[in-house]
Order: sequence, then structure tokens, then C-alpha cells
Amino acid sequence: MFDPQAPTMDTATARSAARPMVIIEPVERIVLAIIAAVFAACVVLAALNDTATIDGPAYLMLAGLSLALFAAGQFYRVSGRSPNIALALTATALIVAFSNVTSVFNHLLMPIGRPVIDPWLAGVDRAMGFNWPDFVALVGRHPVFNMVIRLAYESILPQILLLVLTLGFLGRRLFLNRLLLIFPVTALPMIGFWALFPSHGAFAVYALSPAAVAEVNPALSPDYAAGLLAMLRGGPGLITPENVKGLIGFPSYHIAMAMICTYCALGSRALFWPLVVVNILVVPGSIVHGGHHLVDLIAGMLLFMAGLWATNRILARL
Repeated sequence: MFDPQAPTMDTATARSAARPMVIIEPVERIVLAIIAAVFAACVVLAALNDTATIDGPAYLMLAGLSLALFAAGQFYRVSGRSPNIALALTATALIVAFSNVTSVFNHLLMPIGRPVIDPWLAGVDRAMGFNWPDFVALVGRHPVFNMVIRLAYESILPQILLLVLTLGFLGRRLFLNRLLLIFPVTALPMIGFWALFPSHGAFAVYALSPAAVAEVNPALSPDYAAGLLAMLRGGPGLITPENVKGLIGFPSYHIAMAMICTYCALGSRALFWPLVVVNILVVPGSIVHGGHHLVDLIAGMLLFMAGLWATNRILARL
């Protein structure tokens, strides 16, 4: 029997034809445009920088990962199977792509002939009554606390991944959009400032004794800092995902990311308070294991607050 309410073949075909092939949300479009712009800058800088060699195959693999995640997100979004899974996969793809292209961009800005500003930053610390070697020595006398703050310091990237997946799967679109947008809003001005006023942290000023290094076992060793200074003067050499380095001392992006994660965790009751505790521990962890001046951390907090204000202003206009 013919059912007039049942969709005919023509109706089903029309619906299929009307379904868009790609659905990209406004914040995702902005981040994609930023990624494309930074990639274009990398192409130009790579052509001009004769001290740099880029590990093309390794970065192509990472690009393939981002494209696969993005395509999977589009499948779930366009098919209507799960908008929340689509959010999580798409955000993961964009963060992976942005972090990699921005890291390459940051490395390609070297060599930089200007002196580091770390002696001045250390002077600001001393004016505030803070002495970096004394603080490191104090932490070294408490091995359990030292181990805990190192784990907290090294937890930032897992935190970001956990947040992206949690906020996406829960459909917390506003907090996920903030998380997506605040990274380029904060990272790119920070890189621009660093290119003008380079800094690598307290290791560029102070030399810890071998005994202190052995006692604290910092996540970033004095040899790491020496490598940063060598790249600043001589250029980055081989840029590969296996050995890219965090280059920027001031402001501390580790602290900015810790605050970003804590704020965006407001979108998940289960994550918020655990991340508050962990990211409080990131503060001493960034000084000891990230080799940061105290003033670096203060600047990182201010960077977060300015970035959040700008991000919210952008989101309000979309």
C-alpha cells in the first residue's frame, strides 16, 4: 500500500543532495585561517633561513593525523551521528595542527642577534625578594614535593587533551570554543614579543652546581638552556617534532596554559577542582623544572587574563 507520509526516492535523494559536504563552525573557521596564515609565514621564513632544516616527513605525518581527525569530525557532524564527537575530534585536530605549525614558526625566527633580557628579569626577581637558586635548593631538600611538582609541571599537555575530549563529548561548546581560540590569541602575541625581547629563563643567568642539579633533577636541565642559547645565536638547525624545544621564558606560557586549563575546566564539574589543585602545583613546578623567573609567572598570568578578555570579545561578536 502506498503511504503518502513515507519519503519517496526523490525526497530522500533531495535531502541527501541538500546535506552540506563540510560543516565548519565560526570559531573553527577562525582557527583554520590562523593556522593557514602561520603556515604561509613558515614557508616564507624557511626559504629565507639558511640555518634551518625542517623534518618534512615527520611533520607530514602530523599533518596527516590532523587531517584524519578533522575528516572523522566532519563525518560525525555532517552525518548527524554525533555532534559532540564531532566537536571533540575537530578541536583535537585544530589544536594539534596549530601547536605544530606555531612551534615551527617560533623556531624559524632564530637566529636572533639581540641579547636575552634574562639578566634584567632576574634583577626584577631580586627586587621582589626572590632568589631563584635559593628556591631551587629549598625544593631540592624536599624530594617528595619536588617529584609532585615535576609531575604537575609535565601534566599540561595531557590536561589539554583531556579537556578537549571531555568538553567535546559533553557538548560544552562555549568552553571548548574558548579553549580553541585562546591559544592563538595568547601564543602569537607572545611569540612576537619574544622575537623582539628574547628570554630563556633563569638558566640563562644562574649556574646550578652539579650537586644541586643531581638533587633536583630538573625537567629542563642546564644543558637544555645552553642548547637554547646556542640556537638563539646560531639558528635552529634541524627542526623536528622529536626535539623541538620550548623557547620562550618571558612570559611563562606554561603558567598561561595552566590557567587556561583551569578556567575551561569550569565546563566540567568532575575536572575543575582536581585541575585547580594540580595547576597550583604547576606554579613552583614552573620555577624549578621549567627554569622560570618568578616574574615570568606573573607575566604568564597577565597574558592569560588579557587573552581571556580578547577571546570573550571575539566570541561575543560571532
